[in-house]
Amino acid sequence: IAEAEKWFVRARQNRGRFTIEDYYQFAQVLIVLKKTYTADTLLEHVLEHDPDHALASRILNDLRNFE
Repeated sequence: IAEAEKWFVRARQNRGRFTIEDYYQFAQVLIVLKKTYTADTLLEHVLEHDPDHALASRILNDLRNFE
């Protein structure tokens, strides 16, 4: 999982293109890594582009209510 974070960061630095689903999946990786602030930001990004993304909404709500 830590490798996924490194890959994502490198891909962003190289101007890689990501789908909303990519951001959602990476937010889940960040939650596992206990990087909740960054996961929160990514989930907000997902919901800005897809307000009806039910899973992202539920996870963001759980994340904010768990802290």
